Amino acid sequence: MTCITRLITAIAVGATVLSCGGGGGGGSGADTTPPVFQPPPAGGIEGTGIAIGPVDGFGSIFVNGIEFSTSNTTFEIDDNPGLESQLQVGQLVTVIGSISDDGLSGVADLVFYDSDVEGPVDNIDTALNQLTVLGQTINITAQTVFGDIPGGSLDGLNVGDEVRISGFAAADGSVTATRIDPDTPDGEFEVRGQVSSLDSVNFRFMINALMVDYSTAMLEGFTAGMPADGDFVEVRGTVQMDALVATEVSLEDDLPDLDEGDEVEIEGLVTRFATATDFDVAGYGVTTTAGTTFENGMASQLALNVLVEVEGIANASGVLVADKVEFGDDGSIRMDGIVEAVDAQAGQLTVFTIPITVTTQTRIEDKSDADVRPFSLADINPGDYVEVRGLLDPSGNAIASRLERDDPESDVSLRGPVSSVSEPDFVILGVTVSTSAQTSYINTTSADFFANANGRIVEVSGSWDGSRITAQTVSFED
Repeated sequence: MTCITRLITAIAVGATVLSCGGGGGGGSGADTTPPVFQPPPAGGIEGTGIAIGPVDGFGSIFVNGIEFSTSNTTFEIDDNPGLESQLQVGQLVTVIGSISDDGLSGVADLVFYDSDVEGPVDNIDTALNQLTVLGQTINITAQTVFGDIPGGSLDGLNVGDEVRISGFAAADGSVTATRIDPDTPDGEFEVRGQVSSLDSVNFRFMINALMVDYSTAMLEGFTAGMPADGDFVEVRGTVQMDALVATEVSLEDDLPDLDEGDEVEIEGLVTRFATATDFDVAGYGVTTTAGTTFENGMASQLALNVLVEVEGIANASGVLVADKVEFGDDGSIRMDGIVEAVDAQAGQLTVFTIPITVTTQTRIEDKSDADVRPFSLADINPGDYVEVRGLLDPSGNAIASRLERDDPESDVSLRGPVSSVSEPDFVILGVTVSTSAQTSYINTTSADFFANANGRIVEVSGSWDGSRITAQTVSFED
């Protein structure tokens, strides 16, 4: 029986397990050990609301833009009873509880989190925005949250560094990272994935490019007592030579079944695609109807490995009938600079004179030395240094999908579409950028840049004087 199954069973029968009482204020609080779980009211978790997605923020806990109360919540973190304070923004979680009719709030009975990969970095490819950990391909996007990693990017990692990865599983077995954290070296590693190339004689199988030796492992949850090709497993063990020598191999079944009437919101990659009315997201069957609305894209853009958030009601077959399909943020805009104004009530801040909208789906985190948690837009002040990632809505307004406060830096950066060019200047999102003989053009020349910049996505770094950016480096990003 997997951890999530054990917890659902425990909640349903009122068993005594360990849990966190995060409370309406959210955050870490003063508790350091999980209190004894108090079962929910009669009826258990029937009439379930299920949300699967990265943590957006705290105070209680925000997932997919829903604020879940955690006053009586069981937390299961990496197969152990846990606390809300152990979770981080960007970690992919499953929340089981109830969701309000307006879809903005809910009550969490269970929050489940498990790392996808824990181990040493085998390879780093900055050109492809990829790294390899224990033979698993990890894709980096503009939405990947880097924990305590220097520079907050791949540049802060080295081969051999031990990391913990959380992210969206793709159909090809790769992981699109939603968060990467450094890990404390302890000699034990972990990977989750699908069994292939099973060799039952020599007790070996593959998880993507990783060979697993399970000859001395404790096996848990397998119907036939042994792993089989196609099984989704979690493996713990140590690296010896070119193999992960497993101490434990568990059959994973972390996806809660959908019952008719369940309200469901899932963010993930399209893992199976037949048609726009028949596809899977994060392993769940999804169908659309004539009444389904599409945001940031169209039905014709649905395809394998496309990132979407789907919400709707499960039918009698356990298929999610989508009321809405929202396509993921492509990270086309980026701003690293000083906050000029904040209106927390209106959900807006200003950087480079650009108004930026912050929503309940914005992943917000304090990475400054202040390390405030729970952290919200109300904690940000003019003069703070922030990093913003997001997109432009159809009206051209900047919408933040990620917002991080950081310690002040002298350099600023801006990424977005170029709307006009007048050498030596050009304009991004209404901001004038001035170049000079000291400006470096990455993988292009000054002449080529100004001949082709209009309409392109460009990133610039440099200095801000309150009215324009003086460019130190310029590069095409599309």
